Amino acid sequence: MQSFGNVGYPINHSRSPQLNQLIYRYTGYNGCYNLFTVPPEKLEGLIPAMRVLGIQGVGIAIPYKQEILKYLDTIEPEAEKIGAVNAVKLLPDGSTCGYNTDYFGFLSLLSRKSVEIEGKKVLICGMSGAGRAVRQALIDSGAAEILVASTKPEKGIPYSEVKNLPQMDVLVNCTPIGMHPKVDESIVGKEELSRFHTVVDVVYTPIWTKLCALAEECGLRAYGGMEMLVYQGIKAFTLFTGVEVDDETGDKICNEMVELYSVK
Repeated sequence: MQSFGNVGYPINHSRSPQLNQLIYRYTGYNGCYNLFTVPPEKLEGLIPAMRVLGIQGVGIAIPYKQEILKYLDTIEPEAEKIGAVNAVKLLPDGSTCGYNTDYFGFLSLLSRKSVEIEGKKVLICGMSGAGRAVRQALIDSGAAEILVASTKPEKGIPYSEVKNLPQMDVLVNCTPIGMHPKVDESIVGKEELSRFHTVVDVVYTPIWTKLCALAEECGLRAYGGMEMLVYQGIKAFTLFTGVEVDDETGDKICNEMVELYSVK
């Protein structure tokens, strides 16, 4: 049995074990998947631990999608361009390679929900690892303009300025604001949301965030991050194992995850 997992700090909110159990069931793959809570001072020991324990691949979650880069032997070109890694594979020779499947997951979410990006003006909230993958996906999808809002002045405009923006099209939340257990928080309020038509929140715990609820109350189209989680996870599974998951099976897995965790 092959061993895989998800690494982060914190990581208990992750739905990746449930997702991978569904993938294994649908594909007949014999694997196990665990969560690994790794504090910052222990991150440098992750790769040696994978080698010793025979862990074939791990997902990389908050807050390590950029920090992990310096510990890898190689980085897949797309991930290098993005500047963030969310999947690490242990190769047969014992070396490691980093990938970015968030990019694929976000594009899949846009496609599944028919969110049009070409020619649109988009605001990204947060420019961490997920934000970098989202930005590249938006660029490749033909967005006309991409702005970033951040708590760090060097990365974008302050959130206090969002309400002063001209009319835009899509807001994408790439911060953990609104994630369990702080489910009553939202990165922006109704005044800021009045500048947009569509909201995508990459947070998936809960599946329907405070931001999504506020957006819906404002008459906006709103989508949570479960589809992104599912399709990036399927992509990572294929990278780790070489086992392909066809579109029909992927949709079944996604529908089961949405039904399992939907509380809307």
